[in-house]
Amino acid sequence: MVLLVASSCGGSSDIASSTTTPIAKSAVPTTSAAPTTAAAVATTDPATTTSASQAGLVAACTFDESAPRISCTASGNSAGSQLRWESNISGWNTGPSYEIPLEQEYQLVPEVIVTLEECQGSSCQTVETSVDTSILVPSPIDQSTDLTAPSTTSVPSTGGGSSDPSTSSPAGTDLAVDCNFDSTLRRIWCEASGFGDPASVTWGAGSGWGYQGGTFEYFLVEDWQLLPETVITIEDCSGQSCETLQVVVDTSAIVQTPTTTELLTATTAAVTTAAVTATTAAVTTTGVTATTAAVATTAVTTTQAPATTVVGPTELVATCSFDETQRRLSCESDGRSGGSLKWTDNIDSRSSSGETYSKTFEWGQFIDQIQVQLEECNGSDCSVASWSTTVALQPKGDCPDDFTGWFKTFPLEDYTQILEVGPPGRLVSVSDFKGHGYFRVADWQNVIDVRLPIDGTLYAGSKTHFAGRDAAWDPELNYGLRFRTPCEGTWISFGHILELSPSIAAILDEFPAQDSSETLWFDEPLEMSEGDVIGTAIGYALTGNAMVDFGVHDEFGRVRTVEHERGFGIHLTAACMYDFFSAEIADYLRSKEFTGDPVDEGLCPLRASTPGGP
Repeated sequence: MVLLVASSCGGSSDIASSTTTPIAKSAVPTTSAAPTTAAAVATTDPATTTSASQAGLVAACTFDESAPRISCTASGNSAGSQLRWESNISGWNTGPSYEIPLEQEYQLVPEVIVTLEECQGSSCQTVETSVDTSILVPSPIDQSTDLTAPSTTSVPSTGGGSSDPSTSSPAGTDLAVDCNFDSTLRRIWCEASGFGDPASVTWGAGSGWGYQGGTFEYFLVEDWQLLPETVITIEDCSGQSCETLQVVVDTSAIVQTPTTTELLTATTAAVTTAAVTATTAAVTTTGVTATTAAVATTAVTTTQAPATTVVGPTELVATCSFDETQRRLSCESDGRSGGSLKWTDNIDSRSSSGETYSKTFEWGQFIDQIQVQLEECNGSDCSVASWSTTVALQPKGDCPDDFTGWFKTFPLEDYTQILEVGPPGRLVSVSDFKGHGYFRVADWQNVIDVRLPIDGTLYAGSKTHFAGRDAAWDPELNYGLRFRTPCEGTWISFGHILELSPSIAAILDEFPAQDSSETLWFDEPLEMSEGDVIGTAIGYALTGNAMVDFGVHDEFGRVRTVEHERGFGIHLTAACMYDFFSAEIADYLRSKEFTGDPVDEGLCPLRASTPGGP
């Protein structure tokens, strides 16, 4: 399945914009004496941004269906407090903001529940926000991964609590799943039927993904898991294509009341205090001292730290190191009691099992903090250890000391043909923010070569039927392209290319046209050189609107990037494209700016004062 990130859209009068879908529900926070709290969900009127609050903590989330991405920010929190985010489709993270790129098939659920917890010492409060993402769920009409009718097989509860069987989805294929929930054990048990090779069957729930086989067992042991509903996803890839089915399990029986929460957290706090003290002392003596000494004498770029949180009767420890040169994370467990282990981190939503855990970060993947969580469960009795470190990655590749004038070739053959420039970081409408800019030439001059301003690697693009705002004309096929530059973390985007060069067209011909600006990721990136022609026509031939989107992005923040309050996702990495060219070209582009839209004023200073228009 091909998904993904943000679309490229042009000026103030070109195409249907990507919108931020209103969020329908939010939650009222509850306060208790310890970190495990539960929030009651309330319903609010739809709005561009939904916030959950109660005279203080607020979790405000927006959903961009064209990216697709959920972006959340916290406000109303106390100075010095600790913020932790969690969702039912992604890993946890800390800090004032939280983003979830919806990149994997198992993340395509009708509703995403985001939880924000604020703690000061042992006093915590929690808010939940429910985000409606049903528009991303594949329809049974045009998708090959139709859900199926449930089987009649079920696994009975083994505990004494209530057992709630949950069935699967509409009929369509032979794949089926039956799930059973035991509220006493807090266990969901699922069994699949109608699949081929069990090794090709993958399960997911909450932030965990990657369990294989014909059956699936999932324990709800963390406070963030105590939700009214839990979504179970199964994917069968044993055939020529993958089939996906989702089941919503009613787990409302274990949602904690405030009284229950206080009792549980008081007990947990007592156990935690004793376990953390013992574990920290042991690790500090044997691990941290040795590592610190090594760094002082050899300047090794490996970071190592002890587990920072331990919950439960055993002294479970997660000890990790991060090699910044190789960009490899390596972890091992200690103090385990023979239970099953699950590793997760804040980088993505995947999980892993086993006594060790490792991950290598790819080119262009920017991170400034790594948080790892290790969970060991013996039945329903679980303990948790965590590890974290801050990271200051140095970009790889051929990077200049100063990006001013870095591009020696302009994308259009004659920049003086440009009559209007769309500034980067502009707000086209209340919910339509553009990080990139655009160049517009005279009407009906659509046939024009577009060139690469620097050596680059084509790694993604889009292929979209556009019909202008409000479907003003018949749809035309437009293309978007993304290129990595020789400097890691800096990339270029183009949009509204009408005709592609032959080498690029051969890649996009393999993809069907989309009705929305989904980004298509290429399995085999194409290496290209400065000055290579990437397109031979731009804009919209039916209306004569001759324009092309252009943006420059920096993932590492080495230049000023978007800081506008309406910016989100990859738009926040957009830089001022003018200054990547010569001073002469930069001055000309500024003189042609369209000034009819609000902009991020600090992004491209010395903005033109002459009003323009589309």
